[in-house]
Amino acid sequence: MPKFMRTFCQRGYASRRGCIHLNRVLAASAELYNAELELWRKQYEETGKSDSLYDRFKAFTALRNSDDFWMNLSVNVGRGVLFRMDQARQVFHRRVRNGDEPGYPRFKPRNRYRTIQLEQAGLGMVKPDRRGYALKIKGLPVIRLRTKVELPPEENLKSIRITFKGRRIGVSLVYAVEIEPLPHNPARVGLDMGVLSRITTSDGERIERRPVDRNELVGKQRRLSACKKGSNKYRKRRRILANAHSRARVRDRNRCHEITTDLVSRHGFIAVEKLAVRKMTASGGRRKAGLNRSINEQSWRRIVNQLLCKAAWAGRELVFVDPSYTSQICSGCGARVKKSLSVRTHRCGCGLVLDRDHNAAINVLSRALGGGVLPPAVGETA
Repeated sequence: MPKFMRTFCQRGYASRRGCIHLNRVLAASAELYNAELELWRKQYEETGKSDSLYDRFKAFTALRNSDDFWMNLSVNVGRGVLFRMDQARQVFHRRVRNGDEPGYPRFKPRNRYRTIQLEQAGLGMVKPDRRGYALKIKGLPVIRLRTKVELPPEENLKSIRITFKGRRIGVSLVYAVEIEPLPHNPARVGLDMGVLSRITTSDGERIERRPVDRNELVGKQRRLSACKKGSNKYRKRRRILANAHSRARVRDRNRCHEITTDLVSRHGFIAVEKLAVRKMTASGGRRKAGLNRSINEQSWRRIVNQLLCKAAWAGRELVFVDPSYTSQICSGCGARVKKSLSVRTHRCGCGLVLDRDHNAAINVLSRALGGGVLPPAVGETA
């Protein structure tokens, strides 16, 4: 049975004194991250090379032996900062090699560094508690997880992330677990991502769009803007706004899990358009600002990422296809019928009358199975 990395996200609870200490650790981590970034920049400017991650681990060990603060913390806390810096450096070099926009790693201000990560979790860090589990790491306060979810054995624990989200503590535990694939299912489906309907399937099913209550967020944002920056009231209202965004994000994430779990459990073959969401929403200005916002609100990328993981776990086949002209081509005869976004019904000379998104979902499935009929002008790009 294959093993997969599975993340368990739980809310953590700590005492007031514990939260203050976590903030101290985050401040020290931000200082260490900025020092590593400055060192890397100087080394590269002077020699064109930089130390490896292993070399930085050895240097941190020497620093830890002479610093009481880091000595009282688990060594994995500091190594997690170095690992995070090394990831940013590798991403920068990869983008330079590929000719993309590099995005030079930024220095982290104190209020922007919110995560403590341990890439090497040890035994005894997560223990059962009377109300769930307790997270015990050297030098950090005890963080309790009040959950009824049964976690895998502690020897399968790979990494831990502790994140401040507003005033709440989020704990992500990554385990290597064995997942038994689902029984074979011959059902096949094509998915068309939309705005009026979040997803339309080739079977004609519609998944409703995500409703967003902007009035609540806008009101909290305006109250925050009316405060003097840096004041106590400003900090309080900023936390209120952050909690509102967090609740909206969690609700949407849970709804996406419901959608993707249902799709994977009912179908053995899933075809999805390979959409470049970032490019679709990168331009247009005021002319299509509303459309860009609606696209981002439907969380297409989150749905696709969840489908990728769950299809691999369940032994399902997930296929990506070129999205060009899927809504223009007739799913009945293959003719290309031009229509603007405002036309929501597909009408073809062959007599086929179908909802625009339903027609596109059928084309997505047909293209994934290799049976799509494409006009000559579209043959090369598709």
